[in-house]
Amino acid sequence: MRRRGLSLLETVFASGLLAGVVFMLFNLYPASALAVRRSQDRLQADQLAQTYIALYQAEPFSHLDTLQYQGQRTLPEVSIAGTNTRFTPMLEVLYGPGDSDRNVLRMLRVTISWNWVRGAQSVAQEIYLVDLEN
Repeated sequence: MRRRGLSLLETVFASGLLAGVVFMLFNLYPASALAVRRSQDRLQADQLAQTYIALYQAEPFSHLDTLQYQGQRTLPEVSIAGTNTRFTPMLEVLYGPGDSDRNVLRMLRVTISWNWVRGAQSVAQEIYLVDLEN
């Protein structure tokens, strides 16, 4: 006599194995969603820092001197549409290395900070600017 179909034990074992695989897949979703969100926030902060660098790079060099004596300057918070993240930009204008007497080289540093699920995060970008007029 030939058997057709599955026994009860085989069906229970296959169902348990399928449930275990589905459970493991559902556990991967929250971790991957957090990783995607973190990378999106970092990318947005990086683009925001590049925007500020480009804005101040377009300013006259003499404008950087007025910013420099104010030290670190916190700029207004930025919130990007579609996210709950609030970015806090900070601007620093410093003398270039060994340039305190010539006044032709400045380092511009923009730091973007934000709070994330696992603590504060930040991204910094910097550029050296030269006064070609002198």
